[in-house]
Amino acid sequence: MSWISIGRIGMAIVVLILGVVGCSPDGGGGAAEPEMDEVNVTGSDNGGQVELAVGNVLIVTLESNPTTGYSWQISQIDDGVLRQEGSPQYIPDSPDSDKVGLGGVEILRFKALATGETDVQLIHHRPWEEDVEPIETFSLQVIVR
Repeated sequence: MSWISIGRIGMAIVVLILGVVGCSPDGGGGAAEPEMDEVNVTGSDNGGQVELAVGNVLIVTLESNPTTGYSWQISQIDDGVLRQEGSPQYIPDSPDSDKVGLGGVEILRFKALATGETDVQLIHHRPWEEDVEPIETFSLQVIVR
């Protein structure tokens, strides 16, 4: 076998390897950003249970009306297992969101930090009103594996 044939075989191997790398899901441009799985729950999941993997994000979407002073807040959580990410986000039902009394939803995000279990309990109330029962509660048992 001549040196030219060996060179051609070597070049073919290099081209093949580059072709395979170029077909990888991340395009061969380096490490892909890991996808963060999200688990969505709503008010209909109240009292239920959900399982997450470490690193997953739990997204809780609940009806709300902060224009009247009511908002959702955590009343119980094991923040060693599950931690709230950022502040709740309000999305109005209508573009006329500046009108008092129009409802919408509040979205709370939680990241699963470690294996374990926690009860997430949220209350819908006016934070400045002390010794007043919340108008609504939401609870969810979260198991992180």
